[in-house]
Amino acid sequence: LAEAVSDLDATIESSHRRAGGNHLDNNHESVSPPSSPNKQSKKSEEGGGATQNQQGKPNRHHRRMKVAPLNVFLLVKDEFDARRPSIENFVFQSLLAFSTTADDATDMSSTGTSNSNNNRNTSPSRLYTYSSFFESLQSLSVHGILGNSYHIETNPYIPSYVNDNNDYVNDPSNMAFYLSQDDPDHRNAMKYAIVNVCAFLANAMVEAIQFDACEEFNGMVNGFSGQAFGSSSSLDDGNTGISKRRGMLSELSAVNGRYFPMSNACGQFGQLYKDEVCLAPVNNDNDEEDNISCDVDPTTLEVTAIPHPKYNYQKDNGNNFDQPPPPFQCMPQEHSEDYSGYWDGYNVEFVRRVAYPSALGQISLEGCCYWGRGAIMTKGTCGLGRINHYLGKKAYTDGRPSRYPGVDFCTNPSIICGETVAQFTGRVFPEMKFLVGLFDWIDRIQPFSHPESQWEYMRQLKKFVDEGLDDDSNFINSVSSVLTRGCDGYYCSKRTIHFMEERRRNFETLIYNIFNLQGRYEPVPTPPLQPKYDFDHAMRWLQKMRSKIEGNIFVSKNKALDGMAYFSQEFQFEPFLAALRTTAFYGVGGSGNRHFFVSDEKEGLRGFNAGLVNLAFFLANAMAESITNDSCDEINWDNKGGQYPISNSCGQNGRDYGAETCPIFQSFITCDIDTTMEIQADVPVTAMPPFLLDTNAQPPPFQCRPGKGPVGFWDEWSGMTFGTTLYSNSFGRTDVEGCSFWGRGALLTRGSCHYGKLNYYLGTVAAAQFRPSIYPNIDFCKNPEIVCSDESME
Repeated sequence: LAEAVSDLDATIESSHRRAGGNHLDNNHESVSPPSSPNKQSKKSEEGGGATQNQQGKPNRHHRRMKVAPLNVFLLVKDEFDARRPSIENFVFQSLLAFSTTADDATDMSSTGTSNSNNNRNTSPSRLYTYSSFFESLQSLSVHGILGNSYHIETNPYIPSYVNDNNDYVNDPSNMAFYLSQDDPDHRNAMKYAIVNVCAFLANAMVEAIQFDACEEFNGMVNGFSGQAFGSSSSLDDGNTGISKRRGMLSELSAVNGRYFPMSNACGQFGQLYKDEVCLAPVNNDNDEEDNISCDVDPTTLEVTAIPHPKYNYQKDNGNNFDQPPPPFQCMPQEHSEDYSGYWDGYNVEFVRRVAYPSALGQISLEGCCYWGRGAIMTKGTCGLGRINHYLGKKAYTDGRPSRYPGVDFCTNPSIICGETVAQFTGRVFPEMKFLVGLFDWIDRIQPFSHPESQWEYMRQLKKFVDEGLDDDSNFINSVSSVLTRGCDGYYCSKRTIHFMEERRRNFETLIYNIFNLQGRYEPVPTPPLQPKYDFDHAMRWLQKMRSKIEGNIFVSKNKALDGMAYFSQEFQFEPFLAALRTTAFYGVGGSGNRHFFVSDEKEGLRGFNAGLVNLAFFLANAMAESITNDSCDEINWDNKGGQYPISNSCGQNGRDYGAETCPIFQSFITCDIDTTMEIQADVPVTAMPPFLLDTNAQPPPFQCRPGKGPVGFWDEWSGMTFGTTLYSNSFGRTDVEGCSFWGRGALLTRGSCHYGKLNYYLGTVAAAQFRPSIYPNIDFCKNPEIVCSDESME
């Protein structure tokens, strides 16, 4: 039977080759058997809502994609050339607010260059063009990453010598962009190639091309919640420059829409760029791996990004209000007080030498040189390190072939974008903008395989095409997730897939409208689908609104910065979303499961809006209780004329937290008071140097310890604690024995009853009674301080 099937396959393939099967054929349906879909539940993807990002990694068996013959590349390019006007008018276009080719005084909507495919006014990109893309694509598909390479022994690097050597194209370590070179005669070979190219372009459009930018912005736009950068109807006075766009700053990732930490250069949107670690095989013969991340001396590295003519503030642009920040920069911290500061977009002011934290807690620019660059914003010490390992100076010095033997991408990352390094190196490499992005795709996306989900990029690409290109499997969403977060499932990471809907829309426009890969020669108009207002819709909405939520809700104020708002260090977007996923989707408590209400699908939009109102009630109270103070532990605030009782840990505002027991029918839930317990509240990070220089400027943190002796008070005027004075709180307590149930968490959960409920529904009691338990090993009665532990931000 096997021999018969093999003969039949050979006959079919031979017939197909005679019919010219390597061209795009919209009428020929695949007869390949569909592979069984690999469904992945939210639970396995998310790990119950409390797991860290589970990174996939390249599959060794698929890692080395051989180069494509020139004729294969030319056949693919023929298909694109036949549609070049449509592709140029859709893909290689920048939004007018960011365009560096459009005249500010020109209304492009009246000159015929408005892009009808995405309903936004655009003009051709200056940095990213059709021709430059295909030049880089040809190089990395036909010659692979080792094309035009030098070798320290066989082909030494000579700076003045122009290299056209391709001796290493067939080297076993070479990798190439996939254009169906593994089986160019397959009936769907052309579709495989087109889909791979279109997936890359759909992501490049949102990462860099729409902004006409080669380097990442401070406060990078991560979604369009309004119309500030949309159609001409959203503009105040025509197309007169980005600074006069209505609501421009509100679309950016900034505190209150105006304060931009300069230390965002160290990382944005949950990704810290400077401390990444990534591994690569030492050679092709064994499994030994080595860290190939950039490892440079941060005290010597100083880099400034190329200013964007429309986005970055420049002194001579004549605008003195509503301005985004200057370009990213990194520099050594020569003195302890050399903090990065912040940019005030409203007042157009750079406030320097202030310990103003980013959302990731960074206050210095030292070593923060690895922001995103190129067509898909390759970033981080890992991303730049991989480029240097395979294409740059490290490959050459290690005795391996190298395209750019004289370029150290770790010490000179801005060479990717060209202009700033010509004076130092004598050369610019304009092809790098696309070439680095294509290499990133070759190195990370094409060989991607996740051991848990069993999702492999190449297998999923072919499956997507073979099964008719209906994206019920969310192929492009998974690809976008791999690119931006390193894993394929929607709930595999807490980080945001920014512009997720735009990525999908770009991809579908390319493969369905421009290439018509499904064979619909007369496009069938389909009414817009009514949103399904379910849990997933709520999560997508929150991700889309991340900039506004992060910049307006998760912000704190304290004495350290004279009341200036800043990104909260204790309460952040990603841990919040992880906790919300767990409580809203899975619920807590087992029998009679309790869920956080985020939407009622049966009620449609009304049910979704009701969920938002519920969430708004919660967040409004959390802001007042804890987020504003940037403290997970309750702070000592109840005082008498500037004298703060230390015994306030037992209760404030007339309350006695230990005596707040549950009702009689729930009395078994109440925590017992442990008079031997000895704990102390955590001090908020922003209540310590370098934020608050005088640590005596606030009351000491809450504590409990054995003993009935008086614990005194803290005096605001002297900044001193009088620890042996008999001084009572508002309930009459003068000691702190057994006083361990002060407020903790977003709503400052207090009292022996509420901690007992945590234990009963989430902790050891639930586990002991064989009910579902999120934290089966945690006894919240005996270990209440775990709520504010750094081990789990959720």
